[in-house]
Amino acid sequence: MLSEQEKKQATLNLEKPFYSIYEAADILGVHERTIRKYIKNGAIKAGQVGRQWRISKADLLEYMAPKNS
Repeated sequence: MLSEQEKKQATLNLEKPFYSIYEAADILGVHERTIRKYIKNGAIKAGQVGRQWRISKADLLEYMAPKNS
């Protein structure tokens, strides 16, 4: 059985360079409103393409990385 971190890493190993808010929410195990809040407060970097938000794989990995404080 895979741990949560292994599941997230397996999902991110896909050859997809950008993720929608819904895909990012699924990867992080949160609601899409939470992802929108993270984008608004700057916790996750994202860009808009038309009316849709896109989060790069690199930015999602950066958010998921352990913080050394």
